[in-house]
Amino acid sequence: SRLYINKSIPSYYSRMVISHEMGHMILMAQDCVEAFGEGFPTYATILYVKLSGGIPVENFLEWTADMFFENFQSHPYFAIDYENNADQDLLYYAFGQSLFYMYLDEKWGNGRGEILPEILEHSKQNGTVVISGGIPSLESGENEPDLFDAINEVLEPMGGSFWGAIKEFSVWRYFTGELADDKHFQYAASLPPVAIDSRFETAQLPVAGMRPAYGPAETGTTYFEVGIDRSVIESEEDSLVLDISSTESANWYIAALTFNTDGTHTFNEFSSDNAAVYAAASSLSNALKVTFAITNMGDMVHDPDNHEFSTSNFEFSIHLYKKPVLTGLSPQQVTQGDENVEINITGAGFTDGINIDFGEGVTVLDMVISGSGDTIETKVNVSPDAPTGWHKLRLFYPHGPETSIDQGIEVLSGQGPEITGIEPQKGNQGDKMNVEISGTRFRRGAKVSFSGNGITVLRTDFLDENTIIASVHISPSAEIGKRNILVTNPDSKSFTAEDIFTIEQSKEFITPHEEEISGGCSCNIAGNEKTENVNEKGFGVIFLLMILMTTGFFISIRKLSLSPYRSIKKFILFVSGSIFLLIVFLTISASAETSSNADNQEIEKKVQRILDLLSPATSIAAKAPSPKKLSKCGTQNRVEAFRLWHSLPEKQKKDLGPLFDPPVPLGCFESTIYPIRSCYNTESQIPQAQAILGYAETSWRILIDEVGFWPPKRGNFSSPETGIDFYLGDTISMGAEAYTSPTGYDETSDHISCLSYIVINENMSPMDYYVTVVGHELDHGCQVSMDCTETFNSMESTSTWTEPILYPGSYYSFVYVLPEFQGYPERSVGYWNYNDTYMYGAALFIFYVEEFLGGKEPSSIARVWEGTVQSTMNNEPDLLDSIISLAGTQSIDFTTVFSKFGEWRYFVGSMDDGNHFEHGGGWRGGEVKINGTLDLSSPSRFPISISKDIQPLGYLFERVQSNFSSFPKGRLVITGQGSSNSSWDMELWFMKDRTIDKKEYAISDETGAAHLELESTELENSEEFVFMVLNLGKDVDWDQNWREQHFTASFDYLTYPVIDSVSPERVYLGEQRTLTISGSNFSPDFEVRIEGEGIEINRKSLGNDGKIYCDITVSADAPAGRRDITVINYPQYEGIYDTMEDAIEVTLPYTPCAVALDPDYGYAGQNPIVRMEGRDLTPDITLKFSCPEIEITRTKFIDSQTMFLYLKISPQSQEKTCDLEITDRFERNSSLPRAFSIISDIPDAQAEEQTEIKFNGGSCGCSIIM
Repeated sequence: SRLYINKSIPSYYSRMVISHEMGHMILMAQDCVEAFGEGFPTYATILYVKLSGGIPVENFLEWTADMFFENFQSHPYFAIDYENNADQDLLYYAFGQSLFYMYLDEKWGNGRGEILPEILEHSKQNGTVVISGGIPSLESGENEPDLFDAINEVLEPMGGSFWGAIKEFSVWRYFTGELADDKHFQYAASLPPVAIDSRFETAQLPVAGMRPAYGPAETGTTYFEVGIDRSVIESEEDSLVLDISSTESANWYIAALTFNTDGTHTFNEFSSDNAAVYAAASSLSNALKVTFAITNMGDMVHDPDNHEFSTSNFEFSIHLYKKPVLTGLSPQQVTQGDENVEINITGAGFTDGINIDFGEGVTVLDMVISGSGDTIETKVNVSPDAPTGWHKLRLFYPHGPETSIDQGIEVLSGQGPEITGIEPQKGNQGDKMNVEISGTRFRRGAKVSFSGNGITVLRTDFLDENTIIASVHISPSAEIGKRNILVTNPDSKSFTAEDIFTIEQSKEFITPHEEEISGGCSCNIAGNEKTENVNEKGFGVIFLLMILMTTGFFISIRKLSLSPYRSIKKFILFVSGSIFLLIVFLTISASAETSSNADNQEIEKKVQRILDLLSPATSIAAKAPSPKKLSKCGTQNRVEAFRLWHSLPEKQKKDLGPLFDPPVPLGCFESTIYPIRSCYNTESQIPQAQAILGYAETSWRILIDEVGFWPPKRGNFSSPETGIDFYLGDTISMGAEAYTSPTGYDETSDHISCLSYIVINENMSPMDYYVTVVGHELDHGCQVSMDCTETFNSMESTSTWTEPILYPGSYYSFVYVLPEFQGYPERSVGYWNYNDTYMYGAALFIFYVEEFLGGKEPSSIARVWEGTVQSTMNNEPDLLDSIISLAGTQSIDFTTVFSKFGEWRYFVGSMDDGNHFEHGGGWRGGEVKINGTLDLSSPSRFPISISKDIQPLGYLFERVQSNFSSFPKGRLVITGQGSSNSSWDMELWFMKDRTIDKKEYAISDETGAAHLELESTELENSEEFVFMVLNLGKDVDWDQNWREQHFTASFDYLTYPVIDSVSPERVYLGEQRTLTISGSNFSPDFEVRIEGEGIEINRKSLGNDGKIYCDITVSADAPAGRRDITVINYPQYEGIYDTMEDAIEVTLPYTPCAVALDPDYGYAGQNPIVRMEGRDLTPDITLKFSCPEIEITRTKFIDSQTMFLYLKISPQSQEKTCDLEITDRFERNSSLPRAFSIISDIPDAQAEEQTEIKFNGGSCGCSIIM
């Protein structure tokens, strides 16, 4: 290759050029047919700067950012190797590709470029090259391996790959500009930021079925940002989930970056090879925003020689999924084969997109979520072969948070019960005994019966689906022989085991007479048929199945119709006719042909706009109905046309110049007091011209001599003079009563000052009306003399403000235009539009400035206008800057200025309270528009939200009616979320006697979130409130484009919990118990705290009955004594709790004690099942009989009062009575003396003997008489 350099290039720049071209020469020397060409040479230049040390790299990157990187970073969705030399706007995209080489060098190399020769070495290939027109191309062979193949070859030994680099580069290029950090590009702060395709706030979510503005081409990336409102994040498991799907690409990669308040960020990555992929970000409680970088990986065989860089679009949805709270469900039992079973699930936080899973064999058919999100009504089918037993219930969002309970629903067998065996299999006449029935598919509530007469089932204990114990009494006269046993489940399905139980002849025994026995527990037993008087408890629970929530909503309706009397101020020049305008337009069009097409089009647009502004036929003002009651001003037309005219080339300026020349009158009257001329066109207009001169003199005296506005200017641009000329003309046909027209800039002035003249409607009637019209226009002449760049809102609002000053008490015009301003409080105070009278009504703000900041001195407004005087054309300082400067002299800040104006504009007309505008009570019909009235009459109305699109320096007003004095103790929480591009002021006014008693306010943080919390005790003395939102913007400019920004305010009332009781009141060392906390107002999201150490809360839940259930473990070494229990509602907020002092006592458990055994006898050689009644029984107690002939083979614990003992009695046993000894885990002992008797067979002929045995004393303090 050979290098040519322009000899006129400066030496310092030639070094950069040479290094760049040397990069091309090196690339061609290694591989002269490589397609990916400009990125490598550009990075060679950067390396030269970096290694030569002449210029700091960061400075060089900043100087060249627009050329090298701006285009590349502005189009991240293009392919990494995209080229378009035909489009000037995209020419330098290829230079920006050097950023990819910078990444390779800094991440995989040493930052000194030494990895680049290695990459080039791997890109070599054989073939025949033909050079045509200085451009090489392959005649034979192909560019394989290409540069991307070479990158892959170099990175693979280091554990990387080309596609891995593409993924990682999508993250590196994001951390540039203001997001620069020390983990990515060394000079990232000097690089321009990457373009973001779409931005969202959490208040806008969910979004679904959307497409990006620009889908990425293969190797390109599209970026989304989501601002996080941390006040809505309730759990670390809440997740922000992005789902995308595409039919155009098979492979996607998403990097999810979560940026936190402490400046850190977390990174997660997701990929898919099936054209659909999701990304999720959690741990959002400290997050400011989440960024998703979506990269199109295509078919993973990207070829830089293929220049088809088509984009690949996709559909996406973004959801903020909150962790659902599960408190209960009903019913909890279903049967195999059931269909369309309705199940109600209760909790909180249920939203669209939630999934329900009951496990294998249970299919969810549909679901309906209540409006308040606390109930799901669902239907399920249960397959005939669904596994029986408890099924886990999972509530989850795809790729998002989930919650579950192990015992969700119990699947019962669709078949009836089946008996497989019993123990014991026989009993004697007169026996009272327990029979264990084994089998399958038993249900709680199953009933047991025996065939034939003489055998009674006293009670049935359901242990599990395989075991039932029936307590039976066999009559002494029962027929000997086989009996059937019938088990019937609650669904009426039953099973009969035939001849499974045998009744045998009775076996009688003799017991000692009148023996004194220590033991027993207040039981009376008479004769061999023992009847027991036992205290049994019945349990009943009533569940609350429905939670009623009422949600109100308010719909704000924008007024679509326009007033027939709305005013659009226009400047119109009375011209000779449409022929002249057509000739002018054609002349301009012809001269523009010599310019470039782009310049031509821009000039033509400006010319046409000027003609539209000034032509009666096309005037925007003329399109509106001519007002009959309101003087309209066309000044803004003339000023805008003048500003456009001044920006035209000289040829067009000369052609259009006559449009701004003053009319040529028949004659004029000249004031002898002030430099004012009033001109007329016909002699019949002389009285009007004379009247105008008089009004003008009065207006000059008031506005200039007394108030202090600078006088207007007229004459020649190079030698202007102080003064103004009035003309009469037909302005009504052009849609205006009058206008002030600039004629040019004062070339002698040290600030932007315009010369002007005024045209008044020649047919105006009555003539007395001239006093305000003339003064209004004269003030415009003063304004353009002081600052010819000020906004139209500033001009028209100020001139409307002057009218009552010129004609004291004349608020007629102002009251007419005020409703337009007050009817759209969401618009900026500085907003203006040709098509309405809003900017005239904005005079209310000027009245406010005069009265609140200016001490009711009109001269303060003239001083404010003096503050706008400037020497540049960018309207800085503007009227807003000057007003804020005036406020600053009184130590009043920007926020206070507009917060107070929100208050003042509220107390207008019928709302006047006498403390604000001096004449505000007379401005009836000018009341500010109230968005709606929030009915917060009861806690059931919460939560409720309102939303509004508000421009910067715009407002939202909402009345709030409630009776907080009737509410339970609680806290009102108002959470606001607006765009993070603005700052927001959120206020609640407490009203009393039609005025503000006090205010509470909150200013948003950097994310646009604002938060107010008010205790019910603060609210209970007020029944009416006003809620105001003010969009304070950020760095507000009076000239800005007033774009609406969204704001949502959510109101919630958080009740304080009330604890009435805790059960049980005593817990024991080393035990696990369930505490029941009764009371009211427990929130679905709650915490329970138990004072002191040694008690662990394993699980807590809020039942449908409104009670809190806590499973606790008391450690064996927990300190004894009484403990306080605290319930905290809404733990994310501070201080919403109730504490019950000394709620429970931690102590050693009572010593377990046996009261009675049933039956209390058994036969030698038998294996009876004995029911033991007692107190404070636990599963881990040790049981032992004093007789070695009795072995306890196993036990089954039912509850603290009941256990079953499975005994084995030796066949060689003699008749005797045995004590039962109990030992607990604390090595404490108790006993039941003479608890059980062993009976041996005796002759049937032996007579029955009535006996009486008396038990006294014993460890249970009971007596038993037989």
